Amino acid sequence: MSMLDLLSSQYHQSARSAVRMKRTRYAITRIIGNELPPRDTEGSRLRVLNFIIENEYMANDAQRLWLLNRVIDKAYLIKLKKLLDLAGERYLEETIDWVAYASAHSRAEKLTVLININKARNRCFSELRQLADFIMVLDGDCFFDKEAWAKSTDFIFNDQLTNTDRKYYAHGIHRLIPDSPLQTSQSRMKLEEPIVVFRADADLLFDESLPFGQDEKQQFLIQLGLKRVGESWFQPAPDTLVGLGGFVHHLQTGSDEMESDYRERMKARNESLEILLKRADRLANLELLRHLHGLTLLKFKARQWCAILQLSSKRIRQALKRFVSRIVP
Repeated sequence: MSMLDLLSSQYHQSARSAVRMKRTRYAITRIIGNELPPRDTEGSRLRVLNFIIENEYMANDAQRLWLLNRVIDKAYLIKLKKLLDLAGERYLEETIDWVAYASAHSRAEKLTVLININKARNRCFSELRQLADFIMVLDGDCFFDKEAWAKSTDFIFNDQLTNTDRKYYAHGIHRLIPDSPLQTSQSRMKLEEPIVVFRADADLLFDESLPFGQDEKQQFLIQLGLKRVGESWFQPAPDTLVGLGGFVHHLQTGSDEMESDYRERMKARNESLEILLKRADRLANLELLRHLHGLTLLKFKARQWCAILQLSSKRIRQALKRFVSRIVP
């Protein structure tokens, strides 16, 4: 039995078809990007998305929103939208500026245009700050069961009683691997790089200039006052900006070996990014060809218009020529 099946048998809850638009205490928002083999096994992202929709614990004082972030595989994008639409889920979409991608020179610049996960995180927060008091910005494979939700929201509630000015929280990530116990007492969990929770009036945001894969989330966690030692995180001072407590589960999208070994995951992720960049290079060339073809066609039509104008009166001809000059480079 897979980890998803095991969790589903214990924490099943039907997805809510109604899209929430009223203000709630909490909002869960996730970013779904491209499926990246070999880091991801084929179909794993869709399976994880379906599992979260069907099984995540959703309290009455919570709502959720999804962001489809610059997905380049059109067939995969259609499947994502169909799954979300059938479940009545609310989602947004970020598209790729292929002209900007073609103009990028370095690998880092290309990744910034192609993924820019921090811009996606910031957009998730900005979209929901008017609809919730606390916005939980999760990766696409993070998941709350009832226990994780209770521990995380109880921590925020209790901390706000004494730290009324606190605007940021961090929940540790509990990575689920095959055959790992479901008992999730925090004393037995290895909590990895946390996710960030914003209070609606937060003013610090993720740095959008940092490319994916270059500690783009860690830099913000450090700015908030967290410190990393090995694979663990802790608060170095009692007056730090962020409250660290609670946790979310991280669901499996890769092979058993990768989910259990940090080095294997990083190695596979780098290989996946190289494959993605090569694919994006090809797509960018096709998009630019379409763009240039469109300009050529427009210029051809403009010449036809100008020929017709020769038969028109002088004043009409001048006015139409000015109009054509504005729309044709």
